[in-house]
Amino acid sequence: DPAKQFCLQTDASSIGMAAVLFQEEGERRRIIAYASAKFTMAERRYHINEQEVLAAVWAIRKYRMFLQDGPFKLFTDNRSLQWLRRYQDERAKLTRWALMLQSYQFEVIHVPGSRNELPDYLSRNPEQDEGENQPIDDLSQYPILNVIHDQSLYEEISDAQREDAACQYDMARLQRLVREEPADAEEQRIKDEYALVDGCIWQRTPETLLLYVPRALRRRLLQEYHDGPHAAHPGREETQRAVQQRYWWSTLRRDVIE
Repeated sequence: DPAKQFCLQTDASSIGMAAVLFQEEGERRRIIAYASAKFTMAERRYHINEQEVLAAVWAIRKYRMFLQDGPFKLFTDNRSLQWLRRYQDERAKLTRWALMLQSYQFEVIHVPGSRNELPDYLSRNPEQDEGENQPIDDLSQYPILNVIHDQSLYEEISDAQREDAACQYDMARLQRLVREEPADAEEQRIKDEYALVDGCIWQRTPETLLLYVPRALRRRLLQEYHDGPHAAHPGREETQRAVQQRYWWSTLRRDVIE
């Protein structure tokens, strides 16, 4: 039921992480979907608190289309999130995770490892496929899940947003508008037209979300779409059309012409 609050339960083991998306129906839990993934060799060397936070970040990203528009419950070991708050300024990766989590509204429900049964099982058996039971909708209908095909490019744009002074100001305002009602018509317009998802600024459209590209990366992105592996046709209109399917900035059309 899309009108009901969503719940997300996560867990990590020494070899992988897992998540269960569900809704509460009285004393029962209606499972919507579950997933697991193996840690990379580098991730296996993370501290257990770091692995638990990574599991939460990974799961929220995976099911963000269900979670981004309203408060949800996050069932996890709360000690890992307390650890993140303490050390988030010590490494860039932890800062990115903290910013991403701050862009969502959720209530943390502490679940000790002994009660984290299904996610614990999945995290210890991470090679199995994702499962679904009475899914609310086919995830393929949400274009944002397939918006950015080049993960390294996405991470580069994400980092550029955090280094851009204007973006930092806009991020702070969008974070506030997640928690508070708009103070005037201009703030309402901003809340309606933009979203803070995964710690990044996106423009809302009726069909999908478009990732905002800071000034420092615009020329390079256009060259990538005109001359690089993303290019299908060399013309300006084709380049503009291809970029507009995934990205946005106010002077895009003018920059393509120039």
